[in-house]
Amino acid sequence: PPKHRNILICFFAILVSYFIRTGIDMLQKAIKEFNEALFDTDKERAMAIIVGAIDSCVSAEDAVFKIIIPAVDNMIKAISEN
Repeated sequence: PPKHRNILICFFAILVSYFIRTGIDMLQKAIKEFNEALFDTDKERAMAIIVGAIDSCVSAEDAVFKIIIPAVDNMIKAISEN
């Protein structure tokens, strides 16, 4: 019935919104934690953060292009400025 279909569509929209928000939160958390680990030169923690992010919901591509490369760029910039 159409009424049930609308309820299912609404439920699905809420569910998708939740997963997108959770994914964004996880990505932001991983970015922050990876930057800290990189600046602390803590290889094990940095690797664990990336593996944990990928295991959670971050794609490998996002891990490379949104976490690792920007963090390395930030570190190089910080070193260059000092």
